[in-house]
Amino acid sequence: MSIPTVSRLVVDADGRPIPQAWNPRIAAYEALGGDESTLFAAPRWTRFTDSTILLGAGAIFVGAIRAARAHHGRIIVRAFASHAGTLEIQQSRDGVTWRVAVGHSVTVAAGETRQLSADVVADNWRVRYVNGATAQTEFELISAVGGA
Repeated sequence: MSIPTVSRLVVDADGRPIPQAWNPRIAAYEALGGDESTLFAAPRWTRFTDSTILLGAGAIFVGAIRAARAHHGRIIVRAFASHAGTLEIQQSRDGVTWRVAVGHSVTVAAGETRQLSADVVADNWRVRYVNGATAQTEFELISAVGGA
């Protein structure tokens, strides 16, 4: 009976272990990485600039529909506007009917930057911003989706 050889952990230049997984095909540890179909040791975030186009009085911006992936656990949205409005995170199981959960909407005061976050619970998500009664002179809406 042979005794299996012990494989060493993969380490960085300072000798500290890095995120890795056992690969039985080569009987060794390998650094984690790859595309969305693989496991990740650290949260992976994807960032979007949803809009910087100024909204008129009472105008509504509805962001692109984005599919949630297996490694997406959280959505974060940040808005800055020169004039008051309302920021929402919407989610949908079918891409047709959109819901805003309690706490997933926030009023943005004039000249204020507000951030909002939500757990991913549906197959699709998007951001929505409803401008108040005054046309904007500055606007920025960005979002990110990724690890919990």
